[in-house]
Amino acid sequence: MRRLVSGGECRTGCSGVDECNLEGELGAESISVLVCDPHRDGGLQSCFRGAGWRARVVEDIGLVAAALDEEPFALIVAELVPVDIHSRVVVGDLSALGVPLIVVTDDESVADVLEWGATDGVRRPISKRELTARARLRVKGSPVVAGPIRRGRLSLDSGVGGAHLDGRDLGLAPMEFRLLMTLVAAEGRPVSREQLLREVWGSCPQWQDPATVTEHVHRLRTKLEDDPHQPRWILTVRSHGYRFVDPQS
Repeated sequence: MRRLVSGGECRTGCSGVDECNLEGELGAESISVLVCDPHRDGGLQSCFRGAGWRARVVEDIGLVAAALDEEPFALIVAELVPVDIHSRVVVGDLSALGVPLIVVTDDESVADVLEWGATDGVRRPISKRELTARARLRVKGSPVVAGPIRRGRLSLDSGVGGAHLDGRDLGLAPMEFRLLMTLVAAEGRPVSREQLLREVWGSCPQWQDPATVTEHVHRLRTKLEDDPHQPRWILTVRSHGYRFVDPQS
């Protein structure tokens, strides 16, 4: 399995302690983050601790689940460089743990880690302030409908992150499920791609290509719709984004 490597002090693009102290003043001091850092060179850990977060480091991906059993964490952060054939398994294992996951990686690999289930992908080099600001957005989370819930033939359980159509498990990836739940929570109102970037990915068009949303909607339709080219559940609203409807209502 691919080793997750964390960056040193300079690899995260740190621009100084004062920048991190500003984050600490914004109320993150009570938040616990689990950092995957087999080399223990302290880059990501110092980033969060400098911002007032409580950061615990694990040396190996296999220790993450055990750490979560011992105490609750609001977020998992890991640096994955370079991304290779084994990285899909690493990201999939981490995202399946039910805790928001941020992966710090190379610019060309951000789309890959998002498709594999990461909650957010952050390009290197980054500043400490950007990373902790994004982390705070992920911890805050997106609107979630208390589940399980039913919409016609579709049932969703936010507790386990599962979606079933006529009793059949749709096999949604974590980000696909979050996307679907956010659309359902809008109660039929259109949701723009920019809003979905913000609420599902904790990002914005300046940080992340809105085409990420388009691609995930396409994948979601492939699993949910009888005919993805003639969608009945997730409709495109021209100039406004997407909205969820129950075809039977």
